[in-house]
Amino acid sequence: MKIGIDLDGVVFDSENWFRAYSEIFDVNIGGKGVKNPNCIRAQHRYEWTEGEIKQYFDDCMTDIQKHAPLMPYAKYVIDKLAEKHQIYFITRRGVISDSEITNTKKRLAKEKIKYDNIFFKQSSKLETCKKLEIDFMIDDFQNVVKELTDNGIKCLYFKNITNPSMQNNNIIEVQDWGEIYRFFFGKK
Repeated sequence: MKIGIDLDGVVFDSENWFRAYSEIFDVNIGGKGVKNPNCIRAQHRYEWTEGEIKQYFDDCMTDIQKHAPLMPYAKYVIDKLAEKHQIYFITRRGVISDSEITNTKKRLAKEKIKYDNIFFKQSSKLETCKKLEIDFMIDDFQNVVKELTDNGIKCLYFKNITNPSMQNNNIIEVQDWGEIYRFFFGKK
């Protein structure tokens, strides 16, 4: 089986770090707090200018990518999956800067996480998932999951506190790597 896996908010607990830093950043720039609470991406929850959004990422991106912890049991489950399946990381990382690619490769090597290949700068993951013939994609971003499942690719939707529920025959909602382990290795 071929399994695609997103990194931020799935393998790395970066989304919580982004949310926390966005509050600190907003206070420091004299912002007025969350204006769009239903937006999943931290930078869209506030009424920041394009310059402020750029500054936000310049201030926190490298630190978060280097230090955000692994999601609990992510390495264990990915390594178990890699024993029997092909693992592909499919990530948006690299869209903002090439240093994201370097930082990510170093971090994955440091954590010794097993995988077959990684695809960076994936603003739309559909083409890569189709080309690789991905059987399941694990992602936390609603728009990605919708696009993939609308095109017949099954997804494990890693739902966190800000993500809405989604209903679709190709979607299985999970909240942690224990549920992902049960999905792949539990009795069927």
